[in-house]
Amino acid sequence: MSTPFQEGTVFLRQLTKGPIAVVMDGDADGLSGGRIVTYTLEKRNIEPVAFFLKKGETAYSDTVVSRVKSIDPKAIILVDMGASSENPYIPIPVLVLDHHQPLGIPPNATFVSSYKNQYPETSAHIAYLACRMLVSLKEVEWLALLGIYGDLGNADSFPVIQPLVKRYSKTQLRKAVTLINAARRSQCCDVACAYHALVSSCSISDLVNHRNPHTQQLARYRKEVQIALDEALTAKPVFHQSVALVTCHSLCQIHGIIASRWARRLKGYAILSINTGFIEKKAIFSLRSMDGRNLIALLHQHLGPYENLGGIVGYGHHSATGGIIPIERLPDLLKCFSFHGHGRLLSDPEPGFQD
Repeated sequence: MSTPFQEGTVFLRQLTKGPIAVVMDGDADGLSGGRIVTYTLEKRNIEPVAFFLKKGETAYSDTVVSRVKSIDPKAIILVDMGASSENPYIPIPVLVLDHHQPLGIPPNATFVSSYKNQYPETSAHIAYLACRMLVSLKEVEWLALLGIYGDLGNADSFPVIQPLVKRYSKTQLRKAVTLINAARRSQCCDVACAYHALVSSCSISDLVNHRNPHTQQLARYRKEVQIALDEALTAKPVFHQSVALVTCHSLCQIHGIIASRWARRLKGYAILSINTGFIEKKAIFSLRSMDGRNLIALLHQHLGPYENLGGIVGYGHHSATGGIIPIERLPDLLKCFSFHGHGRLLSDPEPGFQD
């Protein structure tokens, strides 16, 4: 009998020795899925090596490829990292576990995706379903829920996971998501701390009650991010047709939260949230909406002649997308949405800019 995401199970079952590079996104879904994979490898006595992205990197960046290849891995597993039409890791075997709209299908890789499903399973959910056929995941099953709650806020659409839902507190899951995500949103983007917090926590209670040094550090990151968010949320949106622009220049990665907050308040608008302070010489942005429109399609519709802005644009989901572009291309992005004249102001080095 076939099982969901059995291609991932087959790939993992064929691994017999390490090191195995596990490259994971820095949010709650990516880290939870990555930890499920490393746990599975450890239980099978196969050495995993976890890799985390620095600011502005992707799994396909030259710097990441170089770090991964430096350990001479027997295989590479990319968790929640999206998919590209290029595979810079050839000829090393690659497994991609992901749920985002792919920017392309990686050649010579095992591509395991839920993107086309009616209710796409998150990357942690995919990892759980693929790995549970190989080892008992009782000790880390809560990570599957953490990943689902991290991206979706609930697990209502997934009948297979419902037995787990009854065992864990939804309140604690949501608190845990905030803690884990605070690490990558902090000024130093300390994703490794969040991963090690998951490794060193025996339960979700351990995580949210700060029972080890890693979770205690996460609590400090959470305060740092909250202070930055409180300041940035004082900025008021600027409107053009059905798009609202909100800007900040923050050392913390908070543009996504800002976009989500305003999307809940401004139903019927797509929120374009831009931060010019998190990555040097880069503008990062998020596009969010609560009205069900396809935001990836909307983004490319507006880009028109500026489709290639010299960065990474259009990753994510229909309801949540964004990008990273060179700061000098920011005026072009703003022109696409008819917000003329704001590019110079957004480059203001003073934090707390209000449009």
